Amino acid sequence: MKRPKGEARREEILAVTCEVLRERGFARIRMSDIANRLDISPPLVVYHFGSKDALLAEAFAYASRAEIEELDAIAESDDSPVSRLDALLVAGVGPSTRASWAMWIDSWGEAVRSPVLRKTWRQLDDRWRAALESVVRDGMEQGTFRQGDPADSIYFIESGKVRLTVVSDQGKEGVIAILGPWEFFGEGCLAGQPLYLSTASTMAPSAIVKVERDRMVRMLAEERNLAQLFIGHLLTRNIQFEADLVDQLFNSSEKRLARVLLLLANFGKEGKMEMVIPSIGQDVLAARVGTTRSRINFFMNKFRKLGFIEYNGELKVHSSLMNVIVHD
Repeated sequence: MKRPKGEARREEILAVTCEVLRERGFARIRMSDIANRLDISPPLVVYHFGSKDALLAEAFAYASRAEIEELDAIAESDDSPVSRLDALLVAGVGPSTRASWAMWIDSWGEAVRSPVLRKTWRQLDDRWRAALESVVRDGMEQGTFRQGDPADSIYFIESGKVRLTVVSDQGKEGVIAILGPWEFFGEGCLAGQPLYLSTASTMAPSAIVKVERDRMVRMLAEERNLAQLFIGHLLTRNIQFEADLVDQLFNSSEKRLARVLLLLANFGKEGKMEMVIPSIGQDVLAARVGTTRSRINFFMNKFRKLGFIEYNGELKVHSSLMNVIVHD
């Protein structure tokens, strides 16, 4: 269907305005520059857009439309969050977009003066941020890596907390570990493990360093301090797994819950015990302890009544919770 003549003229003016903007910038562009390029009178340009500011704002949106659509397509694709994030960054700041970035940078200064351009700039910036936020949110929900992904890297937690979960063929989920700062995960790749056997997900804002397998092997051979830290981590994890097995075999679900809460609060580890621990749902605790959510709810209420814990928006764990473990 053929577009109305007025609409076609508007788009023609917008396209030419974008060309002139890239050449002269927002501060130096004149209506006569655009009119001369189109071989029309300046009043006719004003007729279609009302004012110079309105024209520049719409031209800026017009120039950014294709890139915003590309960003949306990347954010909504079926690729992994990591692949989508890489693609977004390449699309946003890669060499192919230098001309458009020059226009964006130029628009920042002009937007201070022009309320119309400032509004358009904010709308486009919100679209860009929304695309990034959706990918980051998907990554946090899906985990740093997922059970069955190729095991090609090891991860080091600088800050925050990460939980490792496994899912059975029947769909039942179990939490096998909750890790904190200065701990590693994904280390199975160093022993030739082809696929990750668990899913890693952040439980709180976290800073995590990813190291590719071959690079980690070289670093362990060359850096003694790193090797000592890593060996210490492996020994600690081994002790932890043995303690978890004993806990599952011989302790009640009440004691297992108390132990998990104390471990989350760093009880018995180097450094000060953290009374306030990151938000954790009762379903996650149930998966970690190996019981039902209703039992977790029952014991959490019991611990609160006894003064061992407090929770009202945040969870506080007191060292007195140790009484549940040492006394039958």
